[in-house]
Amino acid sequence: SIFAKAIAADAENSDGYSSRGNFRWGIGDYKNGLADLDKAIAIEPSVALYLQRAYRRFQTGDVAGALSDGVLACVISPVAANHWRFLATLKTMREDLEGATVALRRAMRLEPGDIKQELTLGELLRRSGRPGEALALVRDIAERVPDDERAWINLAVMCQHGWRDFDAARAFRRASCLRPDRLDLVYRDNLLLPAVPRSVTDIA
Repeated sequence: SIFAKAIAADAENSDGYSSRGNFRWGIGDYKNGLADLDKAIAIEPSVALYLQRAYRRFQTGDVAGALSDGVLACVISPVAANHWRFLATLKTMREDLEGATVALRRAMRLEPGDIKQELTLGELLRRSGRPGEALALVRDIAERVPDDERAWINLAVMCQHGWRDFDAARAFRRASCLRPDRLDLVYRDNLLLPAVPRSVTDIA
């Protein structure tokens, strides 16, 4: 095949193995596709190849293997926020919430101002047993970006977990007013304390 010829012509070049690995992966030959990627990494242990293998392992359900590659990518290139975000996702899947929080904070320092990252941090804090810190963070986000329905949805969920149903209902009401096309918000809004006046669209 063309890949075998390329590898034979330059056995010390990782491109032949990585290209063949991608081809094999594309046709569903996952085992040999990963084996080729292993050979490519043995020749060139680069960030790009580690991340590629991490994603491949993740897709096959090997979260532990993906996590190992993700850590190596962050060690080699510690200034790339997307590497730390991916690592945070993997650590969350392994229920290492503290590790995920550390990785996500690292990504946030590299790329500040990302609301989605901040909201994810709030959820990690809540799941880590720090509901007060999580609620304060999400309230702050809602105040800073009052026209972003994601902030109000997350605030509502935080309030629900804290048995603050009235506040949760008002936050869902605010979100549904911002995005009336989101039927799921309207449904949850009507489900949660429908006695809350329709005029209430803010958090006191």
